[in-house]
Amino acid sequence: PLFEKINPKVKEKIGNLALLLQDSLKIIEESVNEKYEKICKEDGEIKVRKEDFEKLPIPFKRFLISAIVGKFKIDFLSFNGIEEIRKNIEKGKDFVSNKYKIYIYQDGENIIFSKRERKEKKRVVFPLKLFEENKFPYFQIKIQSKICKFSEKIFKNPSTSIIYVDPEKLKGKLYIRNWKKGDYFYPLGMKKRKKISRFFIDKKIPKSERKKIPLLVCDEKIVWVVGYQMSEEFKVDGNCEKVIEFKVEKL
Repeated sequence: PLFEKINPKVKEKIGNLALLLQDSLKIIEESVNEKYEKICKEDGEIKVRKEDFEKLPIPFKRFLISAIVGKFKIDFLSFNGIEEIRKNIEKGKDFVSNKYKIYIYQDGENIIFSKRERKEKKRVVFPLKLFEENKFPYFQIKIQSKICKFSEKIFKNPSTSIIYVDPEKLKGKLYIRNWKKGDYFYPLGMKKRKKISRFFIDKKIPKSERKKIPLLVCDEKIVWVVGYQMSEEFKVDGNCEKVIEFKVEKL
């Protein structure tokens, strides 16, 4: 009543403003949905290309984050919550919410939004027998090994699927396993050790693929990041008369 005394048309103006806001929100919603269809992919998770997300204006990023989170049947996410997600994405950091049970992380060229599930990372270890065909269905590979005479020719055509190892340096049991936190090795040609996690980053291997990459291990020393790089510690030198060849193939 007080506002009506000051301005008799205040109700009409507030009503018009409300209609204008409704129309504006409808236009924004349609625009966000259109952009969602173009740059987002659904496959149990929601993937957004980082390059596409980075091109969006900040207000549009907020609306898009809200729309994506809404797909997980989260009815309301506060402005501060949206901002926290946006800033973490722009800094390349993961975002985990116990309250809303969502997990947002970056994997290669994509930003991944997923329902957070508390699952332990699966570790697998398989024994490897020398001079036999070893099949590892978990990794979809088979590895064969054989004794070869030392020859300079074996170094002429290097391959990521074949390595040659000094048999005198294999002082322990051989295993195939996936990587674990803290793993490191000495990449061929390097004197300094490198963490496997850093090696994966340098090779631009997505997080989702890293647990699927097999490691050939002698006791706890990494001999070979299979299909990528062998270790300097097990390389063949000129004093060898015989070497062991390891060859990997897909199943």
